[in-house]
Amino acid sequence: MEEDYEQTLLIKKECFIYRIGPRPSGAGYKAQDWDPSTYIWSGRLVIIARGDQCTIRFEDVNTGEVFAQCPVDDQSVEPVIDSSRYFVIRIIDGTRHAFVGMGFTDRSDAFDFNATLQDHKTHVKNRHDIERQRAIYENQPKVDYSLKTNQTIHIPFKAQSKTAATTQNFAPVTLTSTGGFLLSPPPGSKPKTQSQPPQQQQSFNPSNPFSNNNSSNSFWN
Repeated sequence: MEEDYEQTLLIKKECFIYRIGPRPSGAGYKAQDWDPSTYIWSGRLVIIARGDQCTIRFEDVNTGEVFAQCPVDDQSVEPVIDSSRYFVIRIIDGTRHAFVGMGFTDRSDAFDFNATLQDHKTHVKNRHDIERQRAIYENQPKVDYSLKTNQTIHIPFKAQSKTAATTQNFAPVTLTSTGGFLLSPPPGSKPKTQSQPPQQQQSFNPSNPFSNNNSSNSFWN
């Protein structure tokens, strides 16, 4: 089960914690109201997930001691309205809680932080949707589609006649004058005609039976 083990989703080596004033009425928090030089703590940020629960830990870089923790829910992390690198975090210590400012030096670190929280929220939602659909499927009455005793099914299909099958599978054969067999040409092709070799013609003069076309071969002297 996912609840049995802990997953580390993100580690950022440096972040800063600020003391902030009361929430402005009718507007969100602004990072420009904080003094960046008066941060109250700096260290490592770690996001850990166990099942559906996600927790942000602020740890000392050298000792690993936990400075504060933020169990993540819909109201625990709020981005400021004038910067993408700063957030308002609700930290909890036992029964006490406080809102503090948290920021990164690099904009990419802030992007990774926000994307990790959104990915975990989407993962939990998708898993719950799958479990809900599985529960609906398992609670539906089961339908038995197996054949009962002496029950038959009929599958209609059109059988091919023997004549059509023979005509389709065998091409027509023509008997030639030489006694052989000649297959008919495939559809769309033109039959080729065999040209007869020209016969050598000889001229014959009835008045001179000893003459022919080859006068050079005459045996008369």
